[in-house]
Amino acid sequence: MIQTYLDWASKSWDWMTAVGLVDPQYNVFDGTQDSTNCSQVNEVSFSYTHGMLLYGSAALANYTNGSALWTARATGLLRASARFFTPYPNASLVMFEPACEPRGTCDVDQASFKAYLARWMAAAAQLVPDLTDAITTLLQHSALAAAAACSGGARNDTCGQKWYVGGFDGSVGVGQQLSALEVVQGLLINRRSPPGVASSVHISVATASTPVPVPTATPSPLVAVGEVSAGMGYDVPGRWGVGVVFAVVAVFVQGYAEH
Repeated sequence: MIQTYLDWASKSWDWMTAVGLVDPQYNVFDGTQDSTNCSQVNEVSFSYTHGMLLYGSAALANYTNGSALWTARATGLLRASARFFTPYPNASLVMFEPACEPRGTCDVDQASFKAYLARWMAAAAQLVPDLTDAITTLLQHSALAAAAACSGGARNDTCGQKWYVGGFDGSVGVGQQLSALEVVQGLLINRRSPPGVASSVHISVATASTPVPVPTATPSPLVAVGEVSAGMGYDVPGRWGVGVVFAVVAVFVQGYAEH
């Protein structure tokens, strides 16, 4: 059963790279259309799809006993995650949603995307020790900024959207609360056991041999990342998104954790 998941995860990755949903620099793009035979890619990037592939690749690297292929993919995805940090020089290593957050155009779903990136980064840090130091540094800086942003409302505990403004920005919702919660509790990950219970699951307990440097982007590619605009919704019928395709890997991960 697990081999079937592994085979389809590999096929899914190969298809995504062939189509261009993942580029050679490990940037992850949002989707494509079957009406054009997937020949045109929407090059908007969201943090949650990037985080999904990072965690899936880390789980596969761990399960395959640190195979060079999946370790390189997990490492590449972490390095490419720099586009989701450091929106401005005075907000170094602070997480943000570049496709919509700086311009205040995030919808309800998009306001929660940082939560998933934070959660999956933390989980990946458990599975690939070489990623642990860099991920911990990113989460620490972001958690401090998120804590400062959670200072609104009548009780001064309501969280805002833009963590890089140095306080509460007035943008509220469940996504803002969830994102702040996940980035803070992600720092507690090493107090819990890694996922997986069966003896056939290869949970890494080694220390990092070659720690990956903290990914940086100077200046942050606010324009290059692209911006969400009218007509660019990610739930259009006939549209194939990274989240849909790599759900195959997410299924593998779920089976991996429960096997």
